Amino acid sequence: EANGLIWIYWAADGREAPPACEPPETGLPADWRPRITVRVGAEGPFDETVIGLVDPAHTPFVHRQWWWREGAGLKDKTKTFEPTPLGFKMPAHRPSSNSRIYKFFGGAPTTEIEFRLPGVRLETIRLGKRTVLGLTAMTPTEDGKTDIVHVIFWDIALLTLLHPIAQKMTESFLGQDGAILRAQNENLARAAHRPLYVGDPDEPAKWYVRLKRAWMARDASAPFVNPIAGGTLHWRT
Repeated sequence: EANGLIWIYWAADGREAPPACEPPETGLPADWRPRITVRVGAEGPFDETVIGLVDPAHTPFVHRQWWWREGAGLKDKTKTFEPTPLGFKMPAHRPSSNSRIYKFFGGAPTTEIEFRLPGVRLETIRLGKRTVLGLTAMTPTEDGKTDIVHVIFWDIALLTLLHPIAQKMTESFLGQDGAILRAQNENLARAAHRPLYVGDPDEPAKWYVRLKRAWMARDASAPFVNPIAGGTLHWRT
């Protein structure tokens, strides 16, 4: 248990075994607890839900709320990614100017986005001494079903005052992710196909697949070696 979250390591075949890795590190003070918690059901292969989590270009096609970026035009994006012990991250940078919600914070916020195995995404927004952390965990529940669990931490008084509104906004946002994954699963049921990854926007998906394969093939007696080198990617959103 850490920061009000419970992490469970499930050993292969239910055998008792020490955890093969540590729980995600949020970097938050020990007494911080989630301000918002949202759980949305998704259907389809677990890998497909995780690939949706790391897709950097889906936002304008899935999330259409007025407070996010409805009507905003597409812009060229160039982002640098670095490897981490169990994944990769986009180091702290100025967030996109066509995402309205960031303007709410005022000033000059920075955001850092990290993905790590098995299916966890952390987005840390910093504004001076203030922090907002959004943590998303893809949690398999049964074959073909996954819960998208999203929690948000913050120490901004205005957000606390607006908590009921922020809760509804988060539910709406995550609901769109769940809906698109359910629609995708319906298409997969009609015509199964092998994934086709094309261009820079799909590079994080390929990284996830390589990470998972490397983890499954690892030598349990040696430290895990991340096969991802990172790099600079380009796309339009």
